[in-house]
Amino acid sequence: MKKTENIIGLILFTLYLLQYLAQLEFDYLTQLQTNSTYRHWSGFVLFLFILGQWVLPIFRGVFDMKGKAIERMHSIHNLLGVTSPIVFYLHSSRPDYGLLLLLTVVFFMNLLVGLSLNCDSYNKYFRFGLVLHVIMSAQIMISTILHIWIVFIYN
Repeated sequence: MKKTENIIGLILFTLYLLQYLAQLEFDYLTQLQTNSTYRHWSGFVLFLFILGQWVLPIFRGVFDMKGKAIERMHSIHNLLGVTSPIVFYLHSSRPDYGLLLLLTVVFFMNLLVGLSLNCDSYNKYFRFGLVLHVIMSAQIMISTILHIWIVFIYN
């Protein structure tokens, strides 16, 4: 299953990157993304999605879960991570500059690091990759909260 998840994740990442670089747009989605109500609600869903990814480390660290329960949580975490480009795309298909572009780059770099961790958990770089994944996840969370703050303060 991990190999299938990784392939799906790479395909979704590649599709997002290609549509961004080729400047492909779907008129209906572009229209929706210009609507402030849609942006707020899709942003809320994306924020919940990102927040939901923190369930695994919290349950692993705070509640010291082991065995089948943590394996199930890990599978859900991976599935959410693999499908995250879809949710991200529905919220923002064209991040242009500044914080949004930085957030997008870190988000997708973190996806790629997560996919590489999903490949082989026994390689010599696993711990480094895991630390990098957690640091980038924290950066994403902080940047997302900053983005939300800026949106509601200046709009």
